[in-house]
Amino acid sequence: MKQNSQESTSNARDDYSSFIMVRFSEIAIKGTKTRKWLTKRLISHIDYVLNLYGISDLKVINDYSRIFVETSHLSKAENLIAKLVPGVSSLSIVRSCSSDLDEIKDCVKEYFFKNFKEEMSFAVRARRTGKHHFSSVELGSIIGEFILENSIHKNLHVNLTEPEYTLQIEVRDKKAYVFDSKSKGIGGLPVESQGRVLVVISDEDSDLPNALQIYKRGGSTILYSIKNKEKINEDTLQSFQKLLDLQPKLRNVEERIYFPTSQFDITHLVSFYKKKECLAITMSKMIFDEMSLEIPTVIPIFVPHLVVDVNKKELEDFLSVSVN
Repeated sequence: MKQNSQESTSNARDDYSSFIMVRFSEIAIKGTKTRKWLTKRLISHIDYVLNLYGISDLKVINDYSRIFVETSHLSKAENLIAKLVPGVSSLSIVRSCSSDLDEIKDCVKEYFFKNFKEEMSFAVRARRTGKHHFSSVELGSIIGEFILENSIHKNLHVNLTEPEYTLQIEVRDKKAYVFDSKSKGIGGLPVESQGRVLVVISDEDSDLPNALQIYKRGGSTILYSIKNKEKINEDTLQSFQKLLDLQPKLRNVEERIYFPTSQFDITHLVSFYKKKECLAITMSKMIFDEMSLEIPTVIPIFVPHLVVDVNKKELEDFLSVSVN
């Protein structure tokens, strides 16, 4: 059964439970009220995207500067959040235990000792939030010594500069989270937090990256094609449909993509822009060069990839995610 919660992590399951730890992107530098609002939107979007892609047994937990996602589909959920959810800086699948040193040691021994190979170099990175009888440096040292003492036969050695394996521990008040990997998120701001933007498309290679850039910056993407539907590549259309489905307010909107029935008319574009209550228009450089002088100067125009290079990996990651 699906659950969506904004409770503290004290209500999460114990006994070394596994979670996805989600770290914020730009949300972390916002003022208290804005941060709270953006965090709420991010939690809602994580829940929405995971349900959209078939993960309904989830619980989303807000812990101020971290979000935790509990589900039986950890790897799939981590992949979806990393590739499709704006506002996320990075995320990790973590093991949870109490902040008691003995429990942390037991957790490390039970779940992470198998990852240490013969003669491997390693490091323990630790950080903490709250009051404890140890510092972050002391915690890293204590766990590092524990690993060495219990793995003498493997001839391990510490390398804090370029370790082959890094174990990370994050202590937050009465909880500790242990992990050894970190996936990069797409950053930006939570979806639909910055208003509607009209995305002008014409079946160019930069059309989808432009739309993704607006999506990543928290904008709702309303699409306006200057070419008839039959002239737009079908794979491109499917990619746009996927992008639109990721935006809750646009998923069931009938006119998400406008296609002209006759010759393109700049006055209709401006009228459509006003009808959809957009805040700006984005377009490729080629379209900008052709029609920018005909668009009223009161309408902001973005040409994202004049200043931001196409992130090919982000684009490939987006395209690689399928519903099944």
